[in-house]
Amino acid sequence: MSHHVIPQKPEDAFSFICHFIFAIIIASSYNLAVGVFLHAENPVYSGLGPFLTGLELGLAYVAIIAGWLGYTRSVHKWPHRDTKYGALRFIVDIAILFCYFGLINAADPDQNLFREQFAVWVCAIFLLYLLSDVWKGLDHKSKTPNTSKNRLLKKSAVLTSIFVAFSWCLYAINTSVWGSWDADDDTLYMI
Repeated sequence: MSHHVIPQKPEDAFSFICHFIFAIIIASSYNLAVGVFLHAENPVYSGLGPFLTGLELGLAYVAIIAGWLGYTRSVHKWPHRDTKYGALRFIVDIAILFCYFGLINAADPDQNLFREQFAVWVCAIFLLYLLSDVWKGLDHKSKTPNTSKNRLLKKSAVLTSIFVAFSWCLYAINTSVWGSWDADDDTLYMI
């Protein structure tokens, strides 16, 4: 029996590549995590500023790991297909991964970008998830309109739409309300 590490079919390669990139994103942030969580001079528990930095990076990790688990569940239930919609879904999935990479890089305290960019990255991620759901729905849509498969696809798209709306509201609040507040007020930011 022969076992191949690299998938032979395009539809299997799509998910393999995405899983591989998820792993690269997390692995590439190892030095950042060590610097934030194990910083010798300013450990996470030494004050509000380092604590918030650790919280930001922790939030970025939660988003990435939750995204990876959700992606795994999605491709298990609705695998990529070797169709134009499957290829479009793959392209959108790669774009989502680049957004996760941007989110983790924004959490770098040397960049000091997380407060300004978090809402933008989250909004972009959920907009791309909605687009991915559209391509997934078109790729897996049953010919019979009211099947359980079609209802699940619609439910997924509705739930993603709710998260798009929520993330857009977060972005709107961040750019209008928080932008007028003192950005250095750590207590207000934490709330």
